[in-house]
Amino acid sequence: MITAFALGVLLLVALVLALKWYVSVEPREILRAFTWVLLTVAMIFVVWLALSGRFMVAVGAFPVVMLWLSRMFTGLRYAQMFKRMLGGRENAESHPAERPTNMTRGEALKVLGLFEGASPAEVKAAHRRLMAQLHPDVGGSDYLAQQINQARDVLLS
Repeated sequence: MITAFALGVLLLVALVLALKWYVSVEPREILRAFTWVLLTVAMIFVVWLALSGRFMVAVGAFPVVMLWLSRMFTGLRYAQMFKRMLGGRENAESHPAERPTNMTRGEALKVLGLFEGASPAEVKAAHRRLMAQLHPDVGGSDYLAQQINQARDVLLS
């Protein structure tokens, strides 16, 4: 009973310290810490499976966990990139009235990651690449897909 109470207090103190750290640190550091925490948890899980006599399960679980983590972090990186490129418009989904209606050519180039003078083929290729990674059907958001489509339309018109 006392150990459960002490463990609860310890977890509460750790949670408070983690929240204080989260509020005061740069987003890049949060992503880096999150990456290492998840990687550490995945490795502990695989080691636990191996030590508990389930070595073949551990061997099979390791690549699956690593593939899942890499896909998740790729999505987080793209979301963070779009947040920076669009100037903090991440709340536009919750406030439809604040959605931008016109996109400049410069903004469109930033969204698609292109430079001035890009050919229509380059615009289409960049659009296809980003939509394959950020389409709502593969875990992206409707807002990001809308921005990518709008950028393509601005550059091709």
